[in-house]
Amino acid sequence: MGRNNMLLDRLRTFPVIALLALLAAGGFGFVVGAVTGDTVAAPPQTAGAARADDSAPRYNPLSADVNRPRSGGGTGHTSTGAGPATVPDAPANGGEPGKLLPGGDKLARPRTLRPTELPPGRVDEVQSLPAPPPAAGSITVEVEDLDGRRLPYAQLDLSVKSGPLGFQSLGLEPRNMGRGTFQFSTLAAGEYRVASENPHYRAVEEVVQLGAGEERTVRLVLNALERGRVEFFVRLPDQAVPEQVTVQMRGASGDETRGRGRFGVHEPVRRVGPGIQPNSSTARYVPDAGSGLIPFSVAVGNKTRFVFSSQYQGRPCGAEQVVEGSTGVQQFTVVLVEGDIGRDLPTDGQPRTLSRLELTLTLNGGKPVSFTRVNLRQSPTEFAYREPNRIDGGRFTWEGVLTGRWFVVAEAKEFHAAWVSPIEVGQQEAQSMDIVTGHLRVVANLDPANPAANGPAIYQVRLRPLDSGTIERVYRGNLAGVQQDYIDFFMPAGTHTIRLDGPGPQFAYTVEPQKHDITVTGGDETVLEFTLRSAGTLKFVAVNGAGQPVPNAEFLVTTYPAGSAPESEKAGVRKGGADGACSAPAPFGAAYLFIWTESADWNNPDKVLRIELPAGGTLDLGALVVAP
Repeated sequence: MGRNNMLLDRLRTFPVIALLALLAAGGFGFVVGAVTGDTVAAPPQTAGAARADDSAPRYNPLSADVNRPRSGGGTGHTSTGAGPATVPDAPANGGEPGKLLPGGDKLARPRTLRPTELPPGRVDEVQSLPAPPPAAGSITVEVEDLDGRRLPYAQLDLSVKSGPLGFQSLGLEPRNMGRGTFQFSTLAAGEYRVASENPHYRAVEEVVQLGAGEERTVRLVLNALERGRVEFFVRLPDQAVPEQVTVQMRGASGDETRGRGRFGVHEPVRRVGPGIQPNSSTARYVPDAGSGLIPFSVAVGNKTRFVFSSQYQGRPCGAEQVVEGSTGVQQFTVVLVEGDIGRDLPTDGQPRTLSRLELTLTLNGGKPVSFTRVNLRQSPTEFAYREPNRIDGGRFTWEGVLTGRWFVVAEAKEFHAAWVSPIEVGQQEAQSMDIVTGHLRVVANLDPANPAANGPAIYQVRLRPLDSGTIERVYRGNLAGVQQDYIDFFMPAGTHTIRLDGPGPQFAYTVEPQKHDITVTGGDETVLEFTLRSAGTLKFVAVNGAGQPVPNAEFLVTTYPAGSAPESEKAGVRKGGADGACSAPAPFGAAYLFIWTESADWNNPDKVLRIELPAGGTLDLGALVVAP
């Protein structure tokens, strides 16, 4: 009895209690890891990178409830503390993207931290002039036909000559002055091209040299295209004639040049406003009761796409037909197919039959999953989708689905990006598909030179399956008080685009690189690194030696000297406006400014300047002389 009391007393001592607690904690961790099979061991902390609260847990989205995302966007949950991570440095030779490093991690790109000193390189003399006066030129366009009759509706495009880019469309809408007169105003000096894009008339254009503040008038005489006749004989799926059919006519669009650049494609400017006649029309027609005839007039030589939609037994039905206009009469029999033409009917004009699809989904070799959303889409770039008619656990059934190629989109809490996979739908078939996942760690680094007062805090990680413009999930992380943060994700195998950005304009900073395109494989681990810096705003006006604006100059803010900037920097090139105005967010500190106006040589910009950007402020360089 005495020996037992002595043993209990010793067990109550602090060192023994601490040892037992550590053993218990280790055993518990082993059990949890064995049960879940998805737990990733927390990496050791990086010296000097700890949070103010060192006890904050390593962030894993699986450890918290994720709000159900919306297709095309939506926010998950907010990180409340991501422990610091040790990320293996790139090999001495720089390594290659996707290569396994000695430590076993797969580093997609070495860390890109802003240098404290710029490497030496070419720097041109800064030449500036007083700011040019506000653009006050105008071009008035009078549109008429061969008989001299003014045409009250026009489809006009205005382009400006932009060095090696040629004529670049401005995407402007003219003001309708009445009686076939249209006006483009507030134009800077330059060489412009006015073109008619009306599909019912032959193409015609006029080139105008516009001086500063000058007002010019041009006259476009339109010659009507020869017309042909097309006759459609419309039938429902049971060969009956529909009582009413909605027909949309879509004509060919004009030449798209707004997005073209020297080194890539810029986001095109969308046309808005009342100054243009839509290049499509929609109307309801009553077919001939006996034959189903609906006649149309089309321009000879032009392609027109006709979209038909109606109702069959209370359900939508539709079809499409592309017609190239020719002289004489063309006749087509159009049989409408069950389905919504705007949602689930094919757009290639090929006939399809209806089928029943039964799809069973599992995870990582057959594990059952409780899915939050599963649907079918004809394209991963469209918002329209079809939900299953019946759900039974992991089995999903669609009735009346068209045969052919579809895309399955599945979301679940067990993985963090949507799973997208093509599927061929045949006749009355059952299919099974297994979703395989890999591990992705996204590391956010705050540039050590970043001013603490203006440094980034909240950031967003956007996960998007590659080539899917409408399927995205968003998660938030926090860099408050630390230089590094990371978030662990379980990702479906396949290709994905990963981006970092801020949750709103109040968080002004830049991210390098802008995005990662990666391929995730089952059981693999990939580490992606991004560097965040406080952003300022760079502004200048590109002018020539006479002080006239240089339209559509392209520029880049970079830390690389001219001649050594890698291809990846091309993603950061921006394009100025037709009035020479250039503006973009840019990271603080010393940088090179490359400007291209006449040159199309990536290694030889027209101008190279050294600038010093303020953190969170604006650097206005005024009117810079960038061309003779």
